[in-house]
Amino acid sequence: MSNYTALISISSPSKKISDALFKAIYPDSEERKITPKGSVKVSLSGNTIVIEVFAKDLTGLRAIVNSYLRNLMAAKRCIDRLNTLKHSTATGEDF
Repeated sequence: MSNYTALISISSPSKKISDALFKAIYPDSEERKITPKGSVKVSLSGNTIVIEVFAKDLTGLRAIVNSYLRNLMAAKRCIDRLNTLKHSTATGEDF
């Protein structure tokens, strides 16, 4: 089925952040494991999130990659905002 593939590897210095980002995108990858545009496999190895995208055409590959990267960016912004709020109240540790 797949003529095009993309392998995205994203590492974080924090295991907590890697876990949170993985949990943010994993359910979507399981729900839409195979779509008309292609398929996705998401895994976590230590502090590294690995996203494998397989698509039948380049347009589908780009659409799937963009979707996952947007979701990761949104999750990371939420984490950063929570950390900012924690620091402004001077309690607790980083996420």
